[in-house]
Amino acid sequence: MRLIRNYQRLVENALTYSTRQARDIALELSETGIDSVMPSSLMRSHIACSAGKLEIGDKTYDLDAYDHLWLIGMGKASGTMAREMEEILGERITGGCIVDFQDSHLERVETWVGSHPVPDERSQGGADRLLTIARLAGERDLILALVSGGGSSLAEAPCPGLTLADIAAVNQLLLTCNAAIEEVNLVRQCLSRIKSGGLVRSAMPATLVTLMLSDVPFGLEYMIASGPTFFREKKYAEAVEVLHSLQIWNDLPDQIRSYFQLKAESGDQEFRQHMREAQIWERDHHQVMLLGSRRTALKAMESAARDRGFDCVLSGREILGNARTEADLWMRMVDQNRGAGKRVFIGAGETTVRVQGAGKGGRAQEFVLSALSDLAQMGDGAAVLSMGTDGIDNSVSAGAIGDSHSFERARRMDMDVPFYLEQNDSFSFFEALEDQLLTGPTGTNVGDLFISVLID
Repeated sequence: MRLIRNYQRLVENALTYSTRQARDIALELSETGIDSVMPSSLMRSHIACSAGKLEIGDKTYDLDAYDHLWLIGMGKASGTMAREMEEILGERITGGCIVDFQDSHLERVETWVGSHPVPDERSQGGADRLLTIARLAGERDLILALVSGGGSSLAEAPCPGLTLADIAAVNQLLLTCNAAIEEVNLVRQCLSRIKSGGLVRSAMPATLVTLMLSDVPFGLEYMIASGPTFFREKKYAEAVEVLHSLQIWNDLPDQIRSYFQLKAESGDQEFRQHMREAQIWERDHHQVMLLGSRRTALKAMESAARDRGFDCVLSGREILGNARTEADLWMRMVDQNRGAGKRVFIGAGETTVRVQGAGKGGRAQEFVLSALSDLAQMGDGAAVLSMGTDGIDNSVSAGAIGDSHSFERARRMDMDVPFYLEQNDSFSFFEALEDQLLTGPTGTNVGDLFISVLID
């Protein structure tokens, strides 16, 4: 069964044989990329359990030496990851809790359905349950924490003196102001009891293993889901600078501004108080394993493209800026690296959007919409695709695909590309063209994929 449910329709939307080929290859490679980062394959390649011995990477845990084994997690892939762990560990699991954005129907672990991209009461209930289970664990307990992107919103526990409504308001502002993910998480960490090592503080002195699927830039893995199992100092003063630079400081709730001003002066006293204790515990009782990332997807897509006889060009950097700007840079890269024969361009990252219009859309769809005018200048046989690996591009669509003729198809339907960009209404545009990628939630999340195909 195809991951992209409307795969055939998307191929048939091509007006020529060459663009049909280009679309087919782009769609096939996107499915390959997502398949490569599904927890079902990643976890089995890193984790095994036999005769009471749990092997995770290069470490072995004698399960008979622990009184309880707890499974906890947060993020858009946590439910899928937990299902695999139930298959591997079975009755060895004492219990636990997963906070996902859909019911995972687990057998031994509770599932809380949180809210994304803005936290609500369900998110707070899930976070409280995670912290409670972590506090229940004793010195002879083993906790497996399954952490993936999306967890920042799905599980939220406001710091004392703050309300969930305040934090939701901050999240909403951050979503629409073109903030990079590291800026967003820097701010969110400062406002939360569960982020920036909150689970660590609750879990000590138990043994903890963090299994991660990364949707953040390489080297910032401690930022996944805002780092619930990484004991790090909350940088209040830096967060204030970020909020000013994003020009949303004056739009924050009064209580949030007052909180940041107070904390920026005093600093993270809790971190300083427990730093030495936490560092020793992390060294002796905390294993961290990165199961997969967008690099995993890139390698899989590159290999598949070369197997199909395509020259393959990898973006030399992660695609992380504003969707419109990144689309312009991407199409320049494609144009500058054109050559005879079949060529594929692949990249990964997570763009941002500054919302100024009243339309509906997502960063992946806006990226493709922004590329259409340049794509139309490349002649027949060109296609561009962008999609969120979680299957959700701020809508029921995972992303979009366009080709050499999409701009003209839209013009014939009296749809003006600049107008839809101005309105941030990429969803309506691609819905009308029937060029949205429809997958539903995939059960994984490593950010976004970007693919261009040229068929000369």
